[in-house]
Amino acid sequence: MAEASKRKLAAILMADAVGYSRLMEQDEAATVAAIKVSRKIFRTHVEKCSGRIVNAPGDSILADFASVVDALSAAVEIQRDLSERNHDVPEDQAMQFRVGINLGDVLESGEELYGDGVNIAARLESLAEPGGICISGTAYDQVKGKLPLAFEDIGSQSVKNIRESVRTYRILSKPGGASHRVVKARRTAFTRGKLIGLAVSAVLVGAIVTAGFVFTGPQVQQVTPYGEEDWLPVPEIPRALQSVRFGS
Repeated sequence: MAEASKRKLAAILMADAVGYSRLMEQDEAATVAAIKVSRKIFRTHVEKCSGRIVNAPGDSILADFASVVDALSAAVEIQRDLSERNHDVPEDQAMQFRVGINLGDVLESGEELYGDGVNIAARLESLAEPGGICISGTAYDQVKGKLPLAFEDIGSQSVKNIRESVRTYRILSKPGGASHRVVKARRTAFTRGKLIGLAVSAVLVGAIVTAGFVFTGPQVQQVTPYGEEDWLPVPEIPRALQSVRFGS
């Protein structure tokens, strides 16, 4: 007898390996070994954060959680571990994953999950950078302020086979990932801008001080006799002050 299906609200995590077919073409044995290690990393952090792996066909992984905070915590730790594993691997050989997280209504049938809640998570995954994480607006509303992460609102996205656009956020503060490099670049640019600003200010101040010294400061010049035509006219004393006596 088939199990009855039931609906539930779940935080869905969907992940997919970047360039899997290309990696398989380059080196099948190494790619299979890498995908096995990656699955182990996913399972470790998903279970640690009270989630479960629903399915892991090929290079994709689907997991669900009762909490968005748990789902995002697991995703961040997964991407951190994968980044560390890829640290010494050439970029064209590294196995990276995109991750999408959505909070939505799903249909649970046995061990499987179906519905737009899952489909949206899959579409969000395709919007993420290699090594990055994207979450839906519904997920963001639940997680904002609860984790030490930075988010970038990338607007409402029109995604395949989903009638309404999906409000989407990119996670920026994931150490080692592509999104983190965006933050690092921004911080570097900001710091560089501050340094340039300070340097320009210092030059301007130096120029002003130098100009003041030239025009108002003491100068050593050769004294030459002035002719009558060289003298500046003495300003006329205002009438109101002509009767005023100074001193005694």
